[in-house]
Amino acid sequence: MCGVDSAAGSNAKYIVFPRTNEDFILNLQKSNPLDYTFYGVCAPKCPGALDVICNYGTAGTQPDLLACMTSQASSAGSVADCGAARRNCWINAQPTAAIMFYCIPQYNVSNAKTSSCTYPPSVISASDPSCILATDTQFGSVQRPAKPNLLFDQLNTVQQVWGRWFGDLARAWWVILLVSVGLALLLGFVYVQVLKYLTGESARVRARARVRSTNRPTAPGPLTLPPLSPLPFAASPAPQAAWCGRRCC
Repeated sequence: MCGVDSAAGSNAKYIVFPRTNEDFILNLQKSNPLDYTFYGVCAPKCPGALDVICNYGTAGTQPDLLACMTSQASSAGSVADCGAARRNCWINAQPTAAIMFYCIPQYNVSNAKTSSCTYPPSVISASDPSCILATDTQFGSVQRPAKPNLLFDQLNTVQQVWGRWFGDLARAWWVILLVSVGLALLLGFVYVQVLKYLTGESARVRARARVRSTNRPTAPGPLTLPPLSPLPFAASPAPQAAWCGRRCC
């Protein structure tokens, strides 16, 4: 975390990574990529193109520091010892932009297009009303550090992709708004109308079913038979008479 740089006397809240290639080679010795660390220098603002980033305590103006870094001189103006400056300073080749307080280099990508008239041969400008056939030639250029940087190359590739996506969103915002809001309102209205129709039809179907069940004749109840009278042979036997000697009494 960056804080107040006592040497510069300013709030240095941005982190600059001046030697990512060397740090990346050193980090390859570690087996876990989560353990990779990169050397950072705190700065009050993100540096621009050809700015010199130095460790704390290295004094000198930017032109003098740049002269020390690009020549073999032993001193340059405000820099008394160019050797110490070369050991503690680095040249920032590309302009950087702050992304979550990290200074990330921004590659300068430019596209150019030229148009020329192909036919008739006597016409040169494609905007000439006499031109019938025109040819457009498009080419692009990318300004990057001379030494390839694997980390920042990948970051700039992802940033360019995201930039194109957000650029497309910015150009087509009215189409997205029309479809997301207008179409949603239209589908919601259609859905409410369908529910209204189905609810009324369902209520009418239930009402007709209730009327039919009310007017339907009552079905006869279960057939019940009267109780059967006891048959003569099914009568319970008379109680046995008591035996009194030779006769029944």
